[in-house]
This record gives sequence, C-alpha cells and structure tokens, in this order.
Amino acid sequence: MPSAPIATPGLAATNAGEIETASMADFCEAALRLLASPVDTTTGRIAYSEDVLHPELGARGWLGGV
Repeated sequence: MPSAPIATPGLAATNAGEIETASMADFCEAALRLLASPVDTTTGRIAYSEDVLHPELGARGWLGGV
C-alpha cells in the first residue's frame, strides 16, 4: 500500500491542495522490492511503501496528510 497519496494526474484533478504525496517511482520501487523478497517474510502482511523502502526507520504505516 502507498504510505501517502500517490502524485497522479487524477489526484491533481481533485484539487487536493497542499497534501503531502509520494512519487509513483518510489511506490513502484517498493512494489518491485516486495516482488523480489522471500515469500516466507512477505506473504500475509500489509506492507506500506515507505516501510519497504526505509526499513531502518521502523514501521510507520500510513503517512498521508502528516
């Protein structure tokens, strides 16, 4: 799952204002890392993109709008 709303043309069209967004490239990188990880450590868990990209920061979950 994305850790924040993804910056897309659709989000821009909603006039979402000054909310903090995540880049599509970062979200795709997180997805690729999950696909390449061992299934015994990833199956059945909810993984947020920033938690996958920066595990050294600990689990932070949803960061949108913060």
